[in-house]
Amino acid sequence: MAVIMGREGWIYTARGSGSAATSVIANIDTWSLSLTADPIETTAFGTTATSVYTRSFTPGLKTGSGSLSGNFEGGVHQDWLVNIMADTTAVTVDMVLYMNATDYVSVTACITSVELGGSTDGKTTFSASYNTTGTVTKT
Repeated sequence: MAVIMGREGWIYTARGSGSAATSVIANIDTWSLSLTADPIETTAFGTTATSVYTRSFTPGLKTGSGSLSGNFEGGVHQDWLVNIMADTTAVTVDMVLYMNATDYVSVTACITSVELGGSTDGKTTFSASYNTTGTVTKT
């Protein structure tokens, strides 16, 4: 099995759930996706005096969250994500997080934060965080 090299990744996005994610978010050099399930405890009383008492769990509601970051370059869909945070209506975006040309994860995301930063070396940075809503699909 070959290792997937991260340097081949990129992100496509589209405004609105169900839209085709065909617009690349340029200058992103890092992205992450964390998937979790709430544990629901299903522990029951033991059936005999010698029962071994251990907790048991089943997966509950599932969720995901993640982030993306890189160099800021206005006008390449980074501005668009900044504007989403300024919008007064709830907006979701469809994102496709590519690891390479054939391996990717598709999510519908609610953008939860956008951050811009600058430093004395002249480089402005960009980062955004999101929560998934609905199905996450790995291809």
